[in-house]
Amino acid sequence: MQCIRCGKVLDYDMSFCSQCGMPVGVANSNTVKQEIYKLPKNENRSYCITVNRVTVSFEGDFWYLKEKEFVKCKTKTEAALVQDFLGMGYLSKRSFRKCLLFIIAGSALELIKFAVDKLTELLDKINDILRWFDQSISLPDWVNSTMNFVAIICVVLAIMLFFSKKKVVEISFTDKRICVPKSSMTHGEYSMLYQSLLIAKSH
Repeated sequence: MQCIRCGKVLDYDMSFCSQCGMPVGVANSNTVKQEIYKLPKNENRSYCITVNRVTVSFEGDFWYLKEKEFVKCKTKTEAALVQDFLGMGYLSKRSFRKCLLFIIAGSALELIKFAVDKLTELLDKINDILRWFDQSISLPDWVNSTMNFVAIICVVLAIMLFFSKKKVVEISFTDKRICVPKSSMTHGEYSMLYQSLLIAKSH
């Protein structure tokens, strides 16, 4: 058995959740099982949302919005109390953390390219000496070509990531913000889910 608020695994003889203090008895009441609305999985939706009188349950693939970043739920299940529902809406957001990683990777690549250029200059000076012995050394042609190609890819990916946005439906509760892809939910389904949450909360 799990706590319907925080998801902690509970013993059946417990009266309250040891983590959040939620009464355990409410999880077994018939009120909880009275389903108001269900958004099932389909070919375009890899999650299921069920609104009951007391709880809202999420199963499948969804994200938490934490510290302005999307964090994928690893347990594939989540539950929240209807009374903790704050609202829901559409959200478009860039991932600045990923963009920053690409910028760091691009900077590191530029430093490596700088080192390769310096090594090439050193080899040129060595070759000035070796030419008296009819000898020469050089870096393979593929080194510079590969470095330039990877640098271009990093720049393109960073630009694409910076201007692209993840579009989601955000469902907010007092203790969590759950997000699902905007494209997985029609406007009608969005309206029905929102109205169901409002109805459940008002009872």
